[in-house]
Amino acid sequence: MKIEISDNKKWQYSLTIKMILLAIMGLFLLAPLEMIKSIIRERQKNSENIKKEIAFQWAGQQTISGPVLNIPLKIYPAKKDADPYTSVFHLMPETLIIQGDVKTEIRHKSIYQAVVYTTDMKISGEFDIPEINSGERSEILWNEAYYTIGISDNRGLKGGVSIKADSVIIDAIPGLKDPDIFSSGITFPTVLQPQRKRIQFSLAFKLSGSESLSFTPMGKTTTVNLRSPWDSPGFMGSFLPTDRTINNAGFEANWQVTNLNRNFPQYWTGSVYKPSNLSGVSSPKLCFENWVKFVSE
Repeated sequence: MKIEISDNKKWQYSLTIKMILLAIMGLFLLAPLEMIKSIIRERQKNSENIKKEIAFQWAGQQTISGPVLNIPLKIYPAKKDADPYTSVFHLMPETLIIQGDVKTEIRHKSIYQAVVYTTDMKISGEFDIPEINSGERSEILWNEAYYTIGISDNRGLKGGVSIKADSVIIDAIPGLKDPDIFSSGITFPTVLQPQRKRIQFSLAFKLSGSESLSFTPMGKTTTVNLRSPWDSPGFMGSFLPTDRTINNAGFEANWQVTNLNRNFPQYWTGSVYKPSNLSGVSSPKLCFENWVKFVSE
C-alpha cells in the first residue's frame, strides 16, 4: 500500500507529464485562436474593400500641386536640316499660400465606415518671370502660355474653377495641355505680355475626396493653413505643423516649406522633373482616419 501511494505522488508531480498536458491543451486552444484571427483578417479585408468602394463613388485620395505657369518655346536646333520643335518652360510660384476649410462626414456600409471630406480651397501667390533662355535659338510663344494645377482625382471637383491672374479671370478647361509635370489636373489658357515680370494670382474651388488630402510645395515659399471640425488629427510625413491647435471643436494647423526643403528647382524646360512623384518632396498631407502629413513619397 505504501508503495502504491508513493507511485501516485510521483505521477502527480512529474514534470514530463505536466509538459505533455500543457502541450495538448495548447493544441486544443490553437483552433479557436486561429478562427478568431481568420475573422479579424476577413473584417480588415472587407473594411479596405468598403473604403475603396466609397472612394470610387465619392472621390479618392487628393493631391493638389500648383499652380504652375507654362510658357511654350519654339526651338530652332543649330544642327542643319533639323526641324524646329516645341518645348515648354515651367515656372513655379515665388510665393504660394494655401488655405483649406475641410468638412468631413462618415459614410456607413453594413458594419463598416469610411471618412470622406469636402474642402473649400483658396490658393494665392505670385510668379516672378525670369529671363528665359533655352540654350538654343528659340522663340517665346507668349500667346500660347497657360497655367496648370495638378489634381490627382478630377472627379472631386465641384463646380467650375477660375483663376484670377493680374485682374484677368480665366476659366479652367478639362485636362492638361502637356504631361511634363502632372498626370492629371486642369488647365487655364492665357496670353502673357512680354514686359510683365511679376504676376499675382488667386483662385478658389471646392474639392471632395477620401482617405487623404495632400499638397506639393511648388512655391519658393509655400504656406499651408488647414482648419476642420475633425477633432482627432494625426500629423504624419516629413514635416510637423509649425503650430497647431486641437480641441473638441476641431483643429487648425499651419505649415511652411521653402524651396530648400525640396529636390526640384524654381523653373526648368521639358519633363526633367515631376514634383508630385519625386521622393523627398515634402508637402502637407491630411490623412483621414488619422490625418495630416507632408507628402514625401
